[in-house]
Amino acid sequence: IGALEFVVSPLQGSNGSVLQRINERYSLAVYPLLNGSALEQMDDGQRSRVRDLIIRLHGASAVVQSIAATETGELPGKGALHEAIAAVSEPSGQGPYAARARVLLAAKAETLTRSMEIFNELAKTTMKRPERFVVTHGEPHPANIMLVADDLRLIDWDTCLLAPPERDLWVLDTGDGKILAEYTKATGVEVDRSALEMYRLWFNLSEVSGYLALFGRDHQENQDTAMAWTNLGTSFSTLEGIVKEIE
Repeated sequence: IGALEFVVSPLQGSNGSVLQRINERYSLAVYPLLNGSALEQMDDGQRSRVRDLIIRLHGASAVVQSIAATETGELPGKGALHEAIAAVSEPSGQGPYAARARVLLAAKAETLTRSMEIFNELAKTTMKRPERFVVTHGEPHPANIMLVADDLRLIDWDTCLLAPPERDLWVLDTGDGKILAEYTKATGVEVDRSALEMYRLWFNLSEVSGYLALFGRDHQENQDTAMAWTNLGTSFSTLEGIVKEIE
Protein backbone atom coordinates (compact mmCIF):
# COMPACT_ATOMS: atom_id res chain seq x y z
CA ILE A 1 0.00 0.00 0.00
CA GLY A 2 1.77 3.08 -1.22
CA ALA A 3 5.20 3.48 0.39
CA LEU A 4 4.39 1.53 3.55
CA GLU A 5 7.49 -0.67 3.82
CA PHE A 6 6.00 -2.72 6.67
CA VAL A 7 3.20 -4.09 4.47
CA VAL A 8 4.13 -7.58 3.25
CA SER A 9 1.88 -7.92 0.23
CA PRO A 10 1.57 -10.78 -2.28
CA LEU A 11 3.79 -10.72 -5.36
CA GLN A 12 2.31 -9.99 -8.77
CA GLY A 13 2.34 -12.75 -11.35
CA SER A 14 3.28 -12.31 -15.01
CA ASN A 15 -0.36 -11.44 -15.74
CA GLY A 16 -0.39 -8.71 -13.08
CA SER A 17 -2.61 -10.69 -10.72
CA VAL A 18 -1.70 -11.48 -7.12
CA LEU A 19 -4.03 -14.50 -7.00
CA GLN A 20 -3.87 -17.62 -9.13
CA ARG A 21 -6.86 -19.96 -9.25
CA ILE A 22 -5.77 -23.60 -8.88
CA ASN A 23 -9.17 -25.31 -8.92
CA GLU A 24 -12.74 -24.71 -7.77
CA ARG A 25 -11.71 -24.85 -4.12
CA TYR A 26 -8.21 -23.41 -3.92
CA SER A 27 -6.33 -20.31 -5.03
CA LEU A 28 -2.65 -19.47 -4.58
CA ALA A 29 -0.85 -16.29 -3.57
CA VAL A 30 2.94 -15.99 -3.30
CA TYR A 31 4.63 -13.78 -0.73
CA PRO A 32 8.27 -12.73 -0.35
CA LEU A 33 10.37 -14.87 1.97
CA LEU A 34 11.23 -13.02 5.17
CA ASN A 35 14.21 -13.90 7.33
CA GLY A 36 12.62 -13.28 10.70
CA SER A 37 10.14 -14.61 13.22
CA ALA A 38 6.62 -13.86 14.39
CA LEU A 39 6.18 -12.16 17.74
CA GLU A 40 4.99 -14.52 20.46
CA GLN A 41 3.57 -11.58 22.35
CA MET A 42 3.85 -7.80 22.34
CA ASP A 43 5.63 -5.93 25.09
CA ASP A 44 4.77 -2.27 25.67
CA GLY A 45 7.49 -1.03 23.35
CA GLN A 46 6.45 -3.31 20.50
CA ARG A 47 2.80 -2.45 21.05
CA SER A 48 3.63 1.23 20.65
CA ARG A 49 5.57 0.48 17.47
CA VAL A 50 2.64 -1.49 16.06
CA ARG A 51 0.35 1.41 16.99
CA ASP A 52 2.55 3.68 14.88
CA LEU A 53 2.32 1.27 11.94
CA ILE A 54 -1.47 1.22 12.25
CA ILE A 55 -1.57 5.03 12.34
CA ARG A 56 0.44 5.12 9.11
CA LEU A 57 -1.77 2.45 7.55
CA HIS A 58 -4.98 4.30 8.40
CA GLY A 59 -3.45 7.47 7.02
CA ALA A 60 -2.94 5.82 3.62
CA SER A 61 -6.62 5.03 3.11
CA ALA A 62 -7.01 7.30 0.08
CA VAL A 63 -4.67 5.03 -1.91
CA VAL A 64 -7.09 2.08 -1.78
CA GLN A 65 -10.40 3.87 -1.23
CA SER A 66 -11.72 2.93 -4.68
CA ILE A 67 -10.69 -0.72 -4.70
CA ALA A 68 -10.78 -2.11 -1.14
CA ALA A 69 -13.74 -4.11 0.14
CA THR A 70 -15.83 -2.40 2.81
CA GLU A 71 -17.02 -3.57 6.23
CA THR A 72 -20.70 -4.51 6.25
CA GLY A 73 -21.23 -5.06 9.97
CA GLU A 74 -22.37 -8.63 9.35
CA LEU A 75 -21.34 -11.35 11.78
CA PRO A 76 -19.82 -14.38 10.01
CA GLY A 77 -21.46 -17.62 11.08
CA LYS A 78 -24.43 -16.00 12.80
CA GLY A 79 -26.83 -18.40 11.08
CA ALA A 80 -24.81 -21.36 12.32
CA LEU A 81 -24.85 -19.96 15.87
CA HIS A 82 -28.63 -19.63 15.87
CA GLU A 83 -28.94 -23.16 14.48
CA ALA A 84 -26.58 -24.52 17.12
CA ILE A 85 -28.61 -22.93 19.91
CA ALA A 86 -31.87 -24.27 18.45
CA ALA A 87 -30.45 -27.79 18.10
CA VAL A 88 -28.47 -27.87 21.35
CA SER A 89 -30.21 -31.01 22.61
CA GLU A 90 -29.73 -32.94 19.36
CA PRO A 91 -26.68 -35.22 19.06
CA SER A 92 -24.18 -34.03 16.47
CA GLY A 93 -20.65 -35.00 15.61
CA GLN A 94 -18.58 -37.89 16.83
CA GLY A 95 -15.63 -37.05 19.02
CA PRO A 96 -14.42 -36.48 22.58
CA TYR A 97 -15.73 -32.91 22.80
CA ALA A 98 -19.09 -33.26 21.05
CA ALA A 99 -21.23 -33.92 24.13
CA ARG A 100 -19.25 -31.51 26.30
CA ALA A 101 -19.69 -28.75 23.73
CA ARG A 102 -23.48 -29.25 23.72
CA VAL A 103 -23.58 -29.08 27.52
CA LEU A 104 -21.49 -25.91 27.53
CA LEU A 105 -23.62 -24.34 24.81
CA ALA A 106 -26.82 -25.13 26.74
CA ALA A 107 -25.37 -23.39 29.79
CA LYS A 108 -24.19 -20.37 27.80
CA ALA A 109 -27.06 -20.08 25.28
CA GLU A 110 -28.52 -16.99 26.96
CA THR A 111 -25.14 -15.25 26.97
CA LEU A 112 -24.58 -16.17 23.35
CA THR A 113 -27.99 -14.93 22.26
CA ARG A 114 -27.62 -11.65 24.14
CA SER A 115 -24.11 -11.15 22.74
CA MET A 116 -25.46 -11.43 19.20
CA GLU A 117 -28.26 -9.00 19.98
CA ILE A 118 -25.84 -6.44 21.38
CA PHE A 119 -23.50 -6.92 18.43
CA ASN A 120 -26.33 -6.19 16.01
CA GLU A 121 -27.31 -3.06 17.95
CA LEU A 122 -23.75 -1.75 17.97
CA ALA A 123 -23.19 -2.64 14.31
CA LYS A 124 -26.24 -0.65 13.20
CA THR A 125 -24.86 2.46 14.91
CA THR A 126 -21.28 1.94 13.79
CA MET A 127 -22.15 1.35 10.13
CA LYS A 128 -24.02 4.67 10.00
CA ARG A 129 -20.69 6.54 10.08
CA PRO A 130 -18.86 5.45 6.90
CA GLU A 131 -16.97 8.76 6.86
CA ARG A 132 -14.85 7.31 9.68
CA PHE A 133 -13.82 4.25 7.67
CA VAL A 134 -10.12 3.73 6.99
CA VAL A 135 -8.12 0.91 5.48
CA THR A 136 -7.64 -1.66 8.25
CA HIS A 137 -5.61 -4.83 8.59
CA GLY A 138 -8.19 -6.51 10.82
CA GLU A 139 -5.91 -8.76 12.86
CA PRO A 140 -2.73 -6.92 13.96
CA HIS A 141 -2.00 -9.45 16.70
CA PRO A 142 1.47 -10.92 17.42
CA ALA A 143 1.06 -13.91 15.07
CA ASN A 144 0.66 -11.49 12.15
CA ILE A 145 3.65 -9.35 13.06
CA MET A 146 7.14 -10.44 12.10
CA LEU A 147 10.38 -9.12 13.50
CA VAL A 148 12.88 -8.84 10.64
CA ALA A 149 16.22 -7.67 11.97
CA ASP A 150 14.98 -4.78 14.12
CA ASP A 151 12.03 -3.90 11.89
CA LEU A 152 8.39 -4.94 12.23
CA ARG A 153 6.49 -6.32 9.26
CA LEU A 154 2.72 -6.83 9.09
CA ILE A 155 1.68 -10.00 7.27
CA ASP A 156 -1.56 -11.84 6.38
CA TRP A 157 -3.62 -9.21 4.60
CA ASP A 158 -6.58 -11.35 3.55
CA THR A 159 -8.70 -9.63 6.25
CA CYS A 160 -7.99 -6.11 4.93
CA LEU A 161 -11.12 -3.91 4.75
CA LEU A 162 -12.24 -0.31 4.76
CA ALA A 163 -13.74 -0.16 8.24
CA PRO A 164 -13.86 1.86 11.45
CA PRO A 165 -10.36 2.33 12.93
CA GLU A 166 -11.50 0.40 16.02
CA ARG A 167 -11.31 -2.77 13.93
CA ASP A 168 -7.54 -2.60 14.45
CA LEU A 169 -7.41 -0.65 17.70
CA TRP A 170 -9.32 -3.13 19.88
CA VAL A 171 -6.54 -5.66 19.32
CA LEU A 172 -3.92 -3.22 20.65
CA ASP A 173 -5.96 -1.88 23.57
CA THR A 174 -4.79 -3.31 26.89
CA GLY A 175 -7.66 -1.77 28.82
CA ASP A 176 -5.81 1.20 30.28
CA GLY A 177 -6.71 3.47 27.35
CA LYS A 178 -3.08 4.49 26.70
CA ILE A 179 -2.85 3.21 23.14
CA LEU A 180 -6.25 4.71 22.30
CA ALA A 181 -5.29 8.11 23.72
CA GLU A 182 -2.03 8.08 21.77
CA TYR A 183 -3.90 7.19 18.58
CA THR A 184 -6.28 10.11 19.08
CA LYS A 185 -3.40 12.49 19.80
CA ALA A 186 -1.60 11.46 16.62
CA THR A 187 -4.61 11.38 14.29
CA GLY A 188 -7.20 13.70 15.83
CA VAL A 189 -9.71 10.83 15.58
CA GLU A 190 -11.71 10.16 18.73
CA VAL A 191 -12.02 6.46 19.50
CA ASP A 192 -15.59 5.16 19.50
CA ARG A 193 -15.98 2.91 22.54
CA SER A 194 -19.11 1.32 21.10
CA ALA A 195 -17.19 0.30 17.99
CA LEU A 196 -14.45 -1.19 20.17
CA GLU A 197 -17.02 -3.32 21.98
CA MET A 198 -18.56 -4.31 18.66
CA TYR A 199 -15.25 -5.72 17.43
CA ARG A 200 -14.51 -7.43 20.72
CA LEU A 201 -17.87 -9.15 20.34
CA TRP A 202 -17.22 -9.88 16.67
CA PHE A 203 -13.98 -11.67 17.44
CA ASN A 204 -15.29 -13.80 20.29
CA LEU A 205 -18.55 -14.67 18.53
CA SER A 206 -16.56 -15.70 15.46
CA GLU A 207 -14.33 -17.86 17.67
CA VAL A 208 -17.35 -19.54 19.30
CA SER A 209 -18.90 -20.18 15.89
CA GLY A 210 -15.73 -21.83 14.58
CA TYR A 211 -15.18 -24.01 17.63
CA LEU A 212 -18.80 -25.15 17.79
CA ALA A 213 -18.59 -26.08 14.10
CA LEU A 214 -15.44 -28.11 14.85
CA PHE A 215 -17.05 -30.02 17.70
CA GLY A 216 -20.28 -30.45 15.76
CA ARG A 217 -18.56 -32.69 13.22
CA ASP A 218 -16.40 -35.78 13.59
CA HIS A 219 -13.12 -34.98 15.35
CA GLN A 220 -10.30 -36.62 17.26
CA GLU A 221 -8.55 -35.99 20.57
CA ASN A 222 -5.32 -34.16 19.83
CA GLN A 223 -3.41 -31.02 20.76
CA ASP A 224 -5.44 -28.85 18.38
CA THR A 225 -8.85 -29.96 19.64
CA ALA A 226 -7.71 -29.69 23.26
CA MET A 227 -6.62 -26.11 22.63
CA ALA A 228 -9.88 -25.40 20.79
CA TRP A 229 -11.87 -26.64 23.79
CA THR A 230 -9.93 -24.35 26.12
CA ASN A 231 -10.36 -21.42 23.75
CA LEU A 232 -14.11 -22.06 23.46
CA GLY A 233 -14.47 -21.73 27.23
CA THR A 234 -12.34 -18.58 27.22
CA SER A 235 -14.45 -17.02 24.46
CA PHE A 236 -17.67 -17.70 26.34
CA SER A 237 -16.18 -16.17 29.50
CA THR A 238 -15.10 -13.10 27.56
CA LEU A 239 -18.57 -12.71 26.06
CA GLU A 240 -20.07 -12.86 29.54
CA GLY A 241 -17.73 -10.12 30.68
CA ILE A 242 -18.54 -7.88 27.73
CA VAL A 243 -22.28 -8.29 28.22
CA LYS A 244 -21.98 -7.41 31.91
CA GLU A 245 -19.90 -4.32 31.12
CA ILE A 246 -22.38 -3.07 28.52
CA GLU A 247 -25.52 -3.79 30.50
